[in-house]
Amino acid sequence: MGRTNIEDPAAEGVEGVAEIATQSETDAGTNDSKIVTPLKLANFSTLTGIIRNNNVLVKAKSDLPTPSGGVITLADNTTYEINGTIVLGTDRILCGTSNTIVGKDKSDDIFVYTGTGSMITCADNDITVGICTLSAPAGSLFDLSSTTGTHNAELKELIIGSTGTIGTSENMDNFIFRNCLVQGITTTGWTFSGSNNEHIFLIDNIFRSFAGTLADFGSITVEDILISRNMVEVGAGATGFSATAPTLTNIAFMTENSFRGAGTYTSGFDQTTSGWFFSNNNGFIDSKFVGSMLMESNATVTSITVDSQWEKVAGTTVAGDALERFSMTGNNELTYDGIRDQDVILYCSLNCERSGGSGTIDYEFTLYKNAAKVSNVTSFLETNAQSKGASFIAPTSVSQNDTLEIRVRAVGNTTDALITNMQVSVR
Repeated sequence: MGRTNIEDPAAEGVEGVAEIATQSETDAGTNDSKIVTPLKLANFSTLTGIIRNNNVLVKAKSDLPTPSGGVITLADNTTYEINGTIVLGTDRILCGTSNTIVGKDKSDDIFVYTGTGSMITCADNDITVGICTLSAPAGSLFDLSSTTGTHNAELKELIIGSTGTIGTSENMDNFIFRNCLVQGITTTGWTFSGSNNEHIFLIDNIFRSFAGTLADFGSITVEDILISRNMVEVGAGATGFSATAPTLTNIAFMTENSFRGAGTYTSGFDQTTSGWFFSNNNGFIDSKFVGSMLMESNATVTSITVDSQWEKVAGTTVAGDALERFSMTGNNELTYDGIRDQDVILYCSLNCERSGGSGTIDYEFTLYKNAAKVSNVTSFLETNAQSKGASFIAPTSVSQNDTLEIRVRAVGNTTDALITNMQVSVR
């Protein structure tokens, strides 16, 4: 059964004397002759991470880096796992390179900041925050920025409550705010700024009891915005989403959101605004791609000086009842001001008679886009001094700032044309 002299060194299955390992020996994990105590094992699990490296379990504020000048600077490439309620006081967090702050239970794992600044500042770094509750009653939660427009922020599965302001975001490459519950915001929500934003996503959130504006896009420049599947309760005096004059290099989608409350759901834009596409939101009609213009009792003659040469129909036109993503930029001109390329169909009906000349004159009508004929679709009309009707349908595609117009030509002669009435619609 082994040695009887207990002063001999212990070994597996053999009684004897054994030395207790130091913390560094425990952390190194190479010594096979010394004993590890429960305390050193617990410290090993916390400091080096049995499950993963660069993981810090935060059960108290003291588990975070020591504050300096009221700032807690997180270590680069480190995950901080919140366990319980952590009261930061007035010390704020400054992120290092690629930090993650995460809990296991978003109801029980809580960060509380009592200062008047921003709880978490992340400048020119990536950040992920998730599965916890955040509260900053007298201040804001986030100050996110990127001078190069190449950094990312993912904020997910958060409970945000008893907070003055949610925060600011400037020039982030990817800003993702999803699966969060927001309530008890006393000042305002998100404010976006900068001329180098790429993607902003607000998805699957519940927004309740907030003051000010939930998300203000101001006059930012951004590639695309997606606001989707959110429940937004807008109280009296509050605004859901606001935009002054943003520059969209692609498109903004507002889809499948549920709005309720006596406040203002959107300010500065709606389903008819260029660059914004609305679909399946209660409280809003879906966006459309429609344009129309009318010419009535026209007396302006279209001059035809060359046989079979197409000429723009002359006369005064007015905008029809429907103009969404299209504007009338001149007489007989519908200009597409949407951002996304779109397939459309143009419908045209008109009345024409010859102006001068004699006998029956053959005229043809067609669609031009940007001063170029877009298809072989034409309408043929034989007329004399009496007005006769013609119509045609022309499918085409449009890109931003494309202009559509109707043209006419005389076939086999140069007799001027008088188009007395014309109706044009694009869908």
